[in-house]
Amino acid sequence: MAYSIGEFARLCGINATTLRAWQRRYGLLKPMRTDGGHRQYSDDDVQQALKILDWVKKGVTISQVKPLLARPAEGQTNNWHTLQEKMLQLLKEGKIESLRQQIYDSGREYPRPELVTEVLRPLRSKVSANIPAMMTLREILDGIIISYTSFCLERDKKSGRG
Repeated sequence: MAYSIGEFARLCGINATTLRAWQRRYGLLKPMRTDGGHRQYSDDDVQQALKILDWVKKGVTISQVKPLLARPAEGQTNNWHTLQEKMLQLLKEGKIESLRQQIYDSGREYPRPELVTEVLRPLRSKVSANIPAMMTLREILDGIIISYTSFCLERDKKSGRG
């Protein structure tokens, strides 16, 4: 069966912008094209997208997925903890702009639900102690998360997904 990019995005639970990036930047998907130049995805493409999503859910950045797809499935070290620790370190060092950029970059690399569940919520839990220094870090982190959320909502609204 052939799917338009919109149908394909709904089937896989991945937004169309992300799918285009997976194709253009990373060469992960190779849809056919109609005579008019529109992407047409197959059932095989659906399976490929789900495999890609599985790797991403395990914490592998999208740029590292292609070589993993070429080899047999095996256990992959979970990178979520590493990303949490990197963000926590930036927060503790007061590198707020670097942390903000890391969150936005991660938002391009990972699906938002996984980023929130696997990185941002656990990170926020780590700075939730009722110690004044930790409370300050939590407030800074909350501000960045709110800013990122607003950015995502606005982008979704502009792209017609909101």
